[in-house]
Amino acid sequence: MKKALSISSLFLITLILSSSAWAQNKVLNVDDYDRWSHIRGAEISNNGNWMAYGLQPNGGDDTLHVISLNNDRTHYEIPLGENATFSSDNSWVAYILTVDEETRRKMSKKGDKIYNQAQLLNLQTGEKHTIERAASMAFSEDGNYWAVHRQKPEDDKSKHKGSDLIVRNLQDGSVVNIGNVSEFAFNKKSSHLAYLVDASDKTGNGVYLKNLSSGNLTTLDTDSTTYSTLSWDDDDAHRKDWNKKGTALAVLKGIKVDTLLHSENKVMVFRGLNSRVTKTTLDPESKQNFPDEMVISENGGLS
Repeated sequence: MKKALSISSLFLITLILSSSAWAQNKVLNVDDYDRWSHIRGAEISNNGNWMAYGLQPNGGDDTLHVISLNNDRTHYEIPLGENATFSSDNSWVAYILTVDEETRRKMSKKGDKIYNQAQLLNLQTGEKHTIERAASMAFSEDGNYWAVHRQKPEDDKSKHKGSDLIVRNLQDGSVVNIGNVSEFAFNKKSSHLAYLVDASDKTGNGVYLKNLSSGNLTTLDTDSTTYSTLSWDDDDAHRKDWNKKGTALAVLKGIKVDTLLHSENKVMVFRGLNSRVTKTTLDPESKQNFPDEMVISENGGLS
């Protein structure tokens, strides 16, 4: 049975063959070491027309290469780029921009906080959009939205987890900034964006649901407690089941107790998110058969 080679393997084979031919004319020595590069994080767009890979020279910084596999041979080079992801409609690529190693060493030595950037590249026009202090990013599965969760500014010493979530509509270019977000997730059919709020004074803490078609925002639950572990019912669903799912959410709602390792959590499940919402709560305190020595931990996932 024949096995397909990965992109990285094909690149490595090409490099080895070309290097072998070059080596026949020259003996390699220690000084040649810096001429070698590593290929990292190879990705191909859904339609197979675009490829992205990182090229890291020994002792050097990454350069992200985004190449058209069509006849136009478009080639974007992004210094310090890594972790490229193509949108499902093959129109965009997003990636992280890091800090060069020399700057990173200097900042680390001084104890300065190091921030990355998230950047979005239009594959047809070359237009770029950059978000500072990026912690994570995600496309909606239909490729219509790009969301970036930002880190808090260095001068923000507050203990709450919430920070800005930037959501860009890739169809019309509009941008929404949602404050104090601790977690976010699109459902697989890209009809809704769910997010949790964790504010400094706990005002507005809760579970929120945004309808991406209408723009309507629904408050599913709000309280002066902590919400965590956001999970859609379609997180592990096969693509063929996406349209049937994406209508239910689960979260933990808890109170932090200083004397306990874990928060005192309840499980909240919201169903019927595309019509009439119902809410179910599992509270260990009210369940007689819940083991006394057990807790619902925020350190595990929900499924």
